[in-house]
Amino acid sequence: MLETIVPKGEHDAVMVVLGEQRGQVGRILQRDKNKCRAMVQLDRYEEKLFTLDYDSICYYVGASDH
Repeated sequence: MLETIVPKGEHDAVMVVLGEQRGQVGRILQRDKNKCRAMVQLDRYEEKLFTLDYDSICYYVGASDH
């Protein structure tokens, strides 16, 4: 079982742990604390933004060239 932790800092790195983009790394651009969602830009899809539930992302502390 994995406990997801959403980073508190702006533009901190995250990894997607659920869904189609699972395993992708990106950055939080915007948060919706009321709906527990974040707008994320993934490194592999620079032109596209994803709105993901907090449970689908976690704080990423690995290598930045992932």
